[in-house]
Amino acid sequence: MGTFGAKRGLLVSWGGFTKSARQEARRLFFEIRLWDSDAVIDKLQEAYERLPADVQADIPLERVWTLLPDDV
Repeated sequence: MGTFGAKRGLLVSWGGFTKSARQEARRLFFEIRLWDSDAVIDKLQEAYERLPADVQADIPLERVWTLLPDDV
């Protein structure tokens, strides 16, 4: 971030983060966010309906409904 003069950053890793990276992100809470694969998928699902049609076409998702057992 410092190399590019950025004040805030989003680090995305499909494979997760090391313990030291998570500690540093906690220390710099207002400057750095870490997204692992679960976070990327969650954020995509949250924003999907608001994305432009051409982006939705590149990432075709379909809503699927299912029943859950009572004990879940």
